[in-house]
Amino acid sequence: MTKKVFIDCTSTYNCGLNTGIQRTVRNIASSLILNNYSNVYLVFYHKGSYYKFDEFPEVNIDSNRNKFKIVLKRVYKTIRNIFSIIPIFKRAMLNPKLTLFLNKFYDMAFKKNTILNNEKVSIKKGDTLLIIDSAWSDVDFNHLRELKSCDVKIVPVVYDLIPISYPEYCSEDLVSLFNYWIKNILSISDKFFTISKDVKKSLLLHFKELEEKKVDYFYLGCDFKNNSYDEQNINSGYKNIFNTKNVFITVSTIEPRKNHNYILEAFEKLWSKNIDVKYVIIGRIGWKVDDFISRVKNHKQYNKNLFIFNNIDDEHLLYAYKNSKALIFASYIEGFGLPIIESLHNKLQVLASDIGIHREIGRDFVSYFNLNDINSLAKLIEDDNFNKNIDDFKWISWEESAKDLIEKVLKAE
Repeated sequence: MTKKVFIDCTSTYNCGLNTGIQRTVRNIASSLILNNYSNVYLVFYHKGSYYKFDEFPEVNIDSNRNKFKIVLKRVYKTIRNIFSIIPIFKRAMLNPKLTLFLNKFYDMAFKKNTILNNEKVSIKKGDTLLIIDSAWSDVDFNHLRELKSCDVKIVPVVYDLIPISYPEYCSEDLVSLFNYWIKNILSISDKFFTISKDVKKSLLLHFKELEEKKVDYFYLGCDFKNNSYDEQNINSGYKNIFNTKNVFITVSTIEPRKNHNYILEAFEKLWSKNIDVKYVIIGRIGWKVDDFISRVKNHKQYNKNLFIFNNIDDEHLLYAYKNSKALIFASYIEGFGLPIIESLHNKLQVLASDIGIHREIGRDFVSYFNLNDINSLAKLIEDDNFNKNIDDFKWISWEESAKDLIEKVLKAE
């Protein structure tokens, strides 16, 4: 009997987002569809069953249903915050099983039927379920255990262990959910894949019961196709920001671990010396950054030498990559750091924090600075001491990334 690989893309299929993990899932899925791998199927989970699909649906994330979900979440968090002074109540409200139940309740009560004409699939003995999505938000462990009992291989992808190793950078909900997920997935998985050697090392370090042969890694790809933009589609005000060769950008979700405060402090040192540099922040607003956003929008350099864009399209992002002086990536911790690869691919210099994963993927093509010293970045910029030879930089495509992952999954014992 021919063995099959089913790629679980449930969260991305339902949410409609295209950033972070969702962007990775979409690129890997698209590459698999493009190359028409035999016996490899994209699936999503719905009410106790998996269903095949060939393309992600258009999900209107601004629909009334999603607005209502946002309202419900705010009410829930308000209630939780009010009673958080009572430890037993707070623990109950942060119980991951409650969060999973609420997510499931929302799906059943408010979400449109996502099944349509999708074909239900039967995952059988010897098949593999490869979980490449952020499954901790909607996992059904009872179903996974049923599959495991039928000798189906369970193979999850671990993007990072940040909610475990750096919980202070995450929401309490995520920390609770992720810890619950990793604890349970460890007991039923046949193999793990990480997105870098650095994350593999971290996984083995945190969970010493894991045998090294049960953990492998693959690298994320880069999109080499969409490498041009139509000048007429670029907003004139946006273009004016990049009309000099002194623009530095950050591309990432705005959240504490990305360390935007460190970068802004470095630029404040430069502006205090009347050094003509601009800092452009590109990325959607995440969590625990209200004070930072307020700091930016009330800054005396705001909309002069300091800019922030929370929702730009791929053409405007590409314009920034191709018309800036350098990308600055100051993360405390990363699972990969895709903007570094995208920048180098577009022949944009990169200045990055000196951490293991950045060294792994950036190698000698990146200029590194010390997170313990604000002057380290400021001096790098002021001295213009970061002009690496990046013409020889090469990276794998998403097609190559997907192929590497699938081949390793098929070879796994």
